[in-house]
Amino acid sequence: MENIPTAGAFTKYLHRHGDKGEAGIRKINKQYLKRFLKSIKNEELILDIDASFIEAHKSTTKYSYKGEPGYMRRERSEEVLLGCP
Repeated sequence: MENIPTAGAFTKYLHRHGDKGEAGIRKINKQYLKRFLKSIKNEELILDIDASFIEAHKSTTKYSYKGEPGYMRRERSEEVLLGCP
């Protein structure tokens, strides 16, 4: 895991190899994910799909699981209020 390529290296690879390159990266990612999930067994996980957190101190904001008030973009065009269960 110490030799994971940077985002820039992935981008260059995808530009060179197109759709076949993307399929290859997905296959590698799936193998690493399976290995990782087998190694943690019963640990609780938080899935942070999009790390674009926007801190805000408005009266309508709720606290994220990270303990900060704000919004998390779920999709490119939509901001969603966060709340803790």
